[in-house]
Amino acid sequence: MSLKTNKQNYTYPERFFPKKRGVIKAFNVGPDFGHVDEVNSVAITPDGEYVVSGSNDKYIKIWKLDSGKLVRMIKTDTIDVVSIAISSGGEYIVSSASNHSIGIWDFETGNLLKKLKGLDDFTYTIKITRDNKYILSGTLKGPIMVWDFDTCEIVRILEGHSNTVNSLDISQDGNYLISGSYDKTIKIWDFIRGKLLGTFSNPEGINSVIITQDNKSIIAGCEDKKIRIWDIESKKNVRILEGPTEVFTLALTPDEKYIVGGFGEYDKENPQHNEIKIWENETGRLLKTIVAHEEAINTVVVSPDGTKIISCSMDCTVKVWDFKTGDLIRMINGGYFRLSSIAITPDGKNLFYGFNMAKNKGKEFLVYKEV
Repeated sequence: MSLKTNKQNYTYPERFFPKKRGVIKAFNVGPDFGHVDEVNSVAITPDGEYVVSGSNDKYIKIWKLDSGKLVRMIKTDTIDVVSIAISSGGEYIVSSASNHSIGIWDFETGNLLKKLKGLDDFTYTIKITRDNKYILSGTLKGPIMVWDFDTCEIVRILEGHSNTVNSLDISQDGNYLISGSYDKTIKIWDFIRGKLLGTFSNPEGINSVIITQDNKSIIAGCEDKKIRIWDIESKKNVRILEGPTEVFTLALTPDEKYIVGGFGEYDKENPQHNEIKIWENETGRLLKTIVAHEEAINTVVVSPDGTKIISCSMDCTVKVWDFKTGDLIRMINGGYFRLSSIAITPDGKNLFYGFNMAKNKGKEFLVYKEV
């Protein structure tokens, strides 16, 4: 099918994108329009109207989700864009770069408003508190930096991790911060006072952390093939869920009754290990195993209505699964495209994903309707 966007045409190979798959628009048609280097981060605005992407090509780009129109390009003065976050009201974009830079951008104008002061380390992950008062950055060396959003000054440094902090989560009430690191620990912080409340050690590094909405539990995906669940009040590991390989990604259903884990290993000879598993959160009972992909699963998300699981993999596919039966509903085959991240709009109607083209210098984004 031929797509016209920004006065340029792009035709997708039918063998990769058959019409019945439902691909409706592309977010790249050439170096002057889409990204021309690896896409590191993707986010959707809280209202589900826009998609924001950050790339090694130094650009932040804002796209209208319903039309696929590029509405704004922000050329940063950094060497890349590693991570992005959007404020809860959608007014601001915060971006980090590997040259120790974090910037705050006006969403409407694309203007650089401020730069955070005092950063001397690579920022791996960024979070903005729900009240937009603070920016949190997880660093390569381990400290977690807390910045005042208005003054851009460091108000607190949380010391404790000795290696890369690659995952942060904040409780719904803003009282707790959870951090997961390659130093093989998860830490619970009193965010208001900046006090370390507890540390949980693990035999291997932590890839993903989630705090439940009731502030009672922490769920962590680990490199040692396990999902560990800790009770926050007692600070005890109450349950261990065994997986076949490294846990790369975690998701909870909207009602938090079920845990979804994505597993994998970088070995094409053992595709059976690249699985999705579903557990009952309260009991830890394994409900379903889906042999999902031929390579490691990078991301899993659950649709807002809880009826579907969407997974993306290094095998260049996005797959949509029926949550109840585990059946494959549809597959989007990227051919030779290595898929890096996926997100779903709040209304559950559109799936957005980014990937790198192994045989093409350009980088693509697609929206897939009716997941």
